[in-house]
Amino acid sequence: MVDPRQDCVILLEEHAAVRRVQRGLSVDDLERTVREGSWAPRPDGAVDVTRGVWTVRVRIGICTIGVVTVFPERG
Repeated sequence: MVDPRQDCVILLEEHAAVRRVQRGLSVDDLERTVREGSWAPRPDGAVDVTRGVWTVRVRIGICTIGVVTVFPERG
């Protein structure tokens, strides 16, 4: 089973990317907050993740599965 806190790629929407820079949150601290913070579900389906003085609001999407190749079954 996939644990989105540890296994999913973190993608920033444009608004979040601008706010991160404006508010002085480093990429490393953002990732640490998402991976190690306390998760609190919101009624709108988002999740507020808090760690230290930061809160990061996230939406859980579908994790990516990369297809390496395809081939027919031998038989």
